[in-house]
Amino acid sequence: MKIVKDMNSIQPIYWKTAIIVFVASLYFIKLIRSNDTSKIIDIKHQILIIKDKDAKEIERYPLNKLQAIELLKFRDDDYIHYELNFRFNEKRINLYANKDDLLPYLYAKDLSKRLHKPIIKIETEK
Repeated sequence: MKIVKDMNSIQPIYWKTAIIVFVASLYFIKLIRSNDTSKIIDIKHQILIIKDKDAKEIERYPLNKLQAIELLKFRDDDYIHYELNFRFNEKRINLYANKDDLLPYLYAKDLSKRLHKPIIKIETEK
């Protein structure tokens, strides 16, 4: 069987369109993810809202009882991750965990500025 490719059937690569679609996709991903914390933190009313998987409210925590925003780095022999936590008097609530330190750091910085609460950095090792 002999396969012959027709040179007229080859479609050109539209680099401009591909780049525009790629940049627009990155922008929309950033836009969607940038609002993650505001889905659970009501800055205007100073409330942390904990919801279940069906978006039903489970608990509310007044942010005036928030002591600090914690940035935690957990390191083991073969594992590392970073967390963004809220520390209340009796409870620590995990807001975000990631293997990369950039997003927890950026969220903590933003929340610290908006809530006027200090950031505490904690590092744990095995």
